Amino acid sequence: MKNVKKFGLLVGISIGIFGYILSVLIAFLLFNGRMDIYKLSYLIILPYVMMGGGTVIVYAMRLGIRIKIKNINSNNNIKIKKLPFISIIIPMRNKMDVVFKVIESIAKQPFPSDNIEIIVIDDGSTDESMTMLTKAVNTHREQIRNFKLIRNIKSLGRLNALKQGFRVSKGNIVLFLDADTILDVNINSLYDFVLKLQDKDTGGVLGNFEPICGKRLVCYLQKIMYIMGLNLGREVDAYLGRPLIILSGAFSAYKREVLESVLNNVESNTAEDFELTLLTARKGWMTTYSKRAKALTDAPFTWRDLYHQQLRWFVGGFSIILKYFKEIVKGLRDKENRVWRAYSRNMMLYIVEEYVLPILQFIGYISLLYSVLTLSYTSLIILASAFICSITTGTFTLALSLKTFDNSRYMAYTPIFVTLFIPFLALIKIIAIVSYTSKGRNSIRWKDVASHRIVSA
Repeated sequence: MKNVKKFGLLVGISIGIFGYILSVLIAFLLFNGRMDIYKLSYLIILPYVMMGGGTVIVYAMRLGIRIKIKNINSNNNIKIKKLPFISIIIPMRNKMDVVFKVIESIAKQPFPSDNIEIIVIDDGSTDESMTMLTKAVNTHREQIRNFKLIRNIKSLGRLNALKQGFRVSKGNIVLFLDADTILDVNINSLYDFVLKLQDKDTGGVLGNFEPICGKRLVCYLQKIMYIMGLNLGREVDAYLGRPLIILSGAFSAYKREVLESVLNNVESNTAEDFELTLLTARKGWMTTYSKRAKALTDAPFTWRDLYHQQLRWFVGGFSIILKYFKEIVKGLRDKENRVWRAYSRNMMLYIVEEYVLPILQFIGYISLLYSVLTLSYTSLIILASAFICSITTGTFTLALSLKTFDNSRYMAYTPIFVTLFIPFLALIKIIAIVSYTSKGRNSIRWKDVASHRIVSA
């Protein structure tokens, strides 16, 4: 384990230093030797980090660990003595285009149908979602032995829908599934959740899901985002024994006893999955990741939809961080609850990676633009040199990561991801912080998020 961490650290630092040295040399050449190289070396440190160098180091460290480790999530030799009863809770609102496929994917799971119950909470749908749901249940009546429906005439919000579903559920394991997330019918995803939750210290498990939204740039960039953020980040955290920061509500499972102790304390309407994960870790339960529990999830089809989705996520995430920040800081020194201590440490890294570094990069871009407009020769060369090298090393790291995950077909989009997509997300984070600060936690609600259109892979 220590050797794996050291190798990852070595890779991250090596790629970071390479980009930094290269940026110093480029600036030195552009100045034609008129500025001392030693002076340039400390003048470029901050611009290099601001232009994305810090983010590159974090990604490269994870990549180094991922390359080194083998057989992640290998449960081939583990057997389940007795299959538990699983409750699948699906909150639904205006999902007529996809709910049939979701129910069908559950019906086709290679898991005993007598051990599954499906609970759908229709939270005030105004389209034909109920018609399609009824059709799906009737079509697969032989496979769907246990089905419950809760209908809300008016939308009560996602959090209330989840709590309603849990109150009527009976399963020892509870799977939260979005009404636009389709289980992979070729593998036994439910079985792998059960395997993970057999561990007495594990309270919640995140599944592995891929975004689907068609053949367009906005989708390709989201696929890269999921690969880097979910596949790479979550696999490494799980291997190193770190609690995951967020078990996405789209596809995650919990032990019943965990939910009985923490679900009623969840209050966030915009990031209930984040708060639920945090409270689970605070209780001392491990939160981990399953690579082999796979699903396809509907992703934003347009840039406007993506903006609204990400804004809701970041507003919710920022509110959770503020709400529990003092407890997180105290958790760094918690000697009695090792899971909460590890979660708190991972959370501090998460804050730096997800908020500090991207916002610094956005500020760096603004500084570069200002230097261009004001024709500030010295700052322009320094910023441009740092920009070129951070983009080069970032693109290389992303491309190598995609190759590691056998997704080389998206390599051509890595320069766009590094130069435009990351700053785009950083801008949304800034807007989210301002929105939350000015309007509070209810500035964005579940019903405000557009219903997307799922597309065949």
